[in-house]
Amino acid sequence: MKWKDVIDYEGLYIVSDTGLVKSVPRKVKRGNSLCSVKGGLLHQQTDTNGRKSVGIYKNNTRKTIRVHTLVISSFIGIRNNNQETRHLDGNSSNNNLSNLAYGTHKENMCDMVRHGKSQRCASWNTKLSIKDVLDIRKIDIKNTCEKRKTAAKYKVHIATVNRIINRKRWTWL
Repeated sequence: MKWKDVIDYEGLYIVSDTGLVKSVPRKVKRGNSLCSVKGGLLHQQTDTNGRKSVGIYKNNTRKTIRVHTLVISSFIGIRNNNQETRHLDGNSSNNNLSNLAYGTHKENMCDMVRHGKSQRCASWNTKLSIKDVLDIRKIDIKNTCEKRKTAAKYKVHIATVNRIINRKRWTWL
């Protein structure tokens, strides 16, 4: 097991490549006196989606941070603005470094589809599931009447149906 300083909390907290977070033993000022902080493993809270987080302090300010964020940023580096942290095995509680990777929102959504946690991959707010798109692709390109019926059935515009059939949308599928 390897340990590294938590980014922006160097000397205060360390994180392991397995997803454990420790407070570092140190002296802290409370009022006019100096107190010792013993250090040790931090208790991890689990949300309804299985993601774990810890509360950490700096300059008397508490911040709750997800454990996967601490692991990947400390071992890989800070993510770019257009990236998200992906759990490669689909288990949000598995914060091993080997299970984490940066990727786009689309890649993260496609991981969820692959792990059976979602039916939608192209966009988080799409009306269509993968099955819907595959059904739409079976329609004859020249049959305008059938395209209109399909658009009405799925509550999308006929142009959307055309784009799916012509592989201009949902291109990854």
